[in-house]
Amino acid sequence: MRTGDIDAPPAPARVGIWGCPIAAVPPAVDAFRVRFRAGHPPSPLTGWRHFAAILALACVATSVSFWMARGAAWWEWAALPAGFLIANFVEWLAHSRPMHHLWRPLAIMYEKHTLEHHRFFTHESMEAESDKDFDMVLFSPGSLAFFLLGTGLPVAALFFGFVSWNAGWLFVALAVDYYALYECFHLAYHLPEDSAVGRLPGMARLRRHHTHHHDETLMAHWNFNVNFPVFDAVMGTHWELARGRSPRGRRER
Repeated sequence: MRTGDIDAPPAPARVGIWGCPIAAVPPAVDAFRVRFRAGHPPSPLTGWRHFAAILALACVATSVSFWMARGAAWWEWAALPAGFLIANFVEWLAHSRPMHHLWRPLAIMYEKHTLEHHRFFTHESMEAESDKDFDMVLFSPGSLAFFLLGTGLPVAALFFGFVSWNAGWLFVALAVDYYALYECFHLAYHLPEDSAVGRLPGMARLRRHHTHHHDETLMAHWNFNVNFPVFDAVMGTHWELARGRSPRGRRER
């Protein structure tokens, strides 16, 4: 029998976070991860410290916002559902446009997301191998500042100026908590599938939605909302709802 006729042995299983087994990493992805880690040494705000800082920010901002909005009238609480829809649309717009299509003024978003995050994690290899890989999932302080100050602050100013003081603070709480939930669930999708987090009720369905987005043939067209696919459904970019059709509308065989 020729050597070429012998099937290559399967790649050995790896152990990830919390000692959970993870899928074998394809050679191309593994090579990219090795190069990326070598060129990006961990910073002091890495891994679980990075995640803890996000939760601390959310707790402080939410506490301050609700304290400032104490005594809000019943109609002012409408800032929460309105703010949710605004945040969901901003997430969809940023993810579907500059994060996946090169636009020179925001080229850094395309580089960090499409060229790095999507090469580090593919639909075949979604799991982080250690907490040092969290930097490839969680937003950096610079990215957080861009989204909260560049988009959240102007919208909050509109609520403060044209609705009410209380509505403005309620929107601030919603914006920060939406961001924190985004980070919590996005990180969960990149933890081992067999971990305690991966086995939480409903997590498999949410993870599957995001895993489809990490397929390189789908990522530029489908599943841009990470946790709450409201505008994916509204804008026709929800892959599960449109299953059986290609990004150009042709039926898949």
